[in-house]
Amino acid sequence: MRNEIMEVEGMQEDEIMQDVQQQESWKEEAGGDRGGLRQLMAVGLSQKLWPAERVMVGSTTCKWLRAQLLSSIQDVVLFARASELAEPSTTVRVSDRHAPSSSYCATSSPPCLSSSSSFSNSSSVSTSSSCPSSAITSTTSASTAVKTTLSRLTNRDHRVTLSWPKQNQSTLPALLQGLSLALEQYNFGASLTELDLSSTAMQARTAQKLSACLSHCSSLTRLDLQRNLLGAQGCAAVAHSLSHCRALRSLNLAGNSISAGGARQLAEVLGSCTALEELELGSNWIGAEGAGSLADALAGCAGLRGLGLGSNFMGDEGVARLATRLHTCPNLRRLDLSGNEMRAYGAEVLAVGLATCTTITDLDLSGNKILAQGAATMAVVLGQCKVLERLCLRGCNIGDDGVRSLSDAFSVLDRLAVLDLRTNLIGNEGVDQLASVLSGSKALQQLGLAMNHIGDEGATQLAHFLPRSTSLALLHLNVNQIRDLGAAEIAKALGTCAALRELSLAENKLGAQGRQWLQQASLAHGRCHVTC
Repeated sequence: MRNEIMEVEGMQEDEIMQDVQQQESWKEEAGGDRGGLRQLMAVGLSQKLWPAERVMVGSTTCKWLRAQLLSSIQDVVLFARASELAEPSTTVRVSDRHAPSSSYCATSSPPCLSSSSSFSNSSSVSTSSSCPSSAITSTTSASTAVKTTLSRLTNRDHRVTLSWPKQNQSTLPALLQGLSLALEQYNFGASLTELDLSSTAMQARTAQKLSACLSHCSSLTRLDLQRNLLGAQGCAAVAHSLSHCRALRSLNLAGNSISAGGARQLAEVLGSCTALEELELGSNWIGAEGAGSLADALAGCAGLRGLGLGSNFMGDEGVARLATRLHTCPNLRRLDLSGNEMRAYGAEVLAVGLATCTTITDLDLSGNKILAQGAATMAVVLGQCKVLERLCLRGCNIGDDGVRSLSDAFSVLDRLAVLDLRTNLIGNEGVDQLASVLSGSKALQQLGLAMNHIGDEGATQLAHFLPRSTSLALLHLNVNQIRDLGAAEIAKALGTCAALRELSLAENKLGAQGRQWLQQASLAHGRCHVTC
């Protein structure tokens, strides 16, 4: 029995053995009858004779515990898995945002399924069991096991999340077949609210099967298919069924190489997804043509709050077409246009479009060579984004002149918490300007200035800035040109930076003395980790 026990994190050896003995005593009381044992354990749990968070089960008992709990919860998170077909299993996790109102005991569970259940409140249960290696020998039987599991979550006023582990790519068809059966025979679509099939190597052919399932998912609110192999054809298959997912709020198709063709197919159905709030399409090579198709579809997505289009090679033309439609998304909070080969002209047109999106809180333009000219045009509109909390301009090559242009905007952004200016050719002059306008900020928590041209003079200006920045927790200055003199000034200032938790000065030009000063200052501070 000891070898069958799954150890719970944080339990001592004597506690584990005590729980083993409790199980053994229940076995004796049940007279070896497994059904009697199940009933006795259920009573013990319901009457709190045994702490629920320390249920210990072996490989041959208690598969029923998951089913016991299902009818008493209101929020279900289910992860279905069929690992290698030679040793398959299905894992079910059940989480409850509210305390269970009643207990339920089922004396049987689907064959050949291992399950685990955990609660987010104080009464948590964890169970596990494995099945014989010969239990399932085909995709059909695996899908039947999935279907049986899903059927138990139907018509119980549950919200179910179904996720497929990334290592089980070869058995994805089993999930889709089982899901299809559950949808058709048990109306499981009324319960399924989230579906995560990310990183499963799904191709267009499998996407066709998924599309058939999605047509029954009227309650689906989140669909995550990122990092797959859908291509334009697979994207078209998924898009075809999205019109049935009227409740969909979040769609992630990032990293699928859908190209302009897939973007065009998707754009045709976005208008029917009126509840859509988050759309992530990064790393899809949609280009200017795909950006234009999506831009035309934005008018039907008035509730959109987040739009991710990073690394899509849209160029100035694609960004410009998108910018002219941003006014149709009055609730937009997050916009990611990083890595799109945008230049100064694209930044100028984007600035005009952003003027109508004053609700933006998160803007990422990293990896676009907008230079100082583009920074100057963006500065005007950024000053109007009063609620901006995160601004990423990494790798935009704005230089000192760009920082000078943006300084006025930074001075009025009193909610700005994250500012990323890494890899921007910023020198001492730019840092001096930046330190003077950010010194009064009470919101700034993270400042990235790594991989620039900052020397001792700039480090000294930052040292004067640090004591006045009462909220700064992270400062990255790695890969610059700071020497021992600049390190000494920063080390002196470190003691007055109560909020600072991480300071990075790696790959500068520090000597042994400079490193020693910084390490001593870090020890004296006690809460700030310094990397040098």
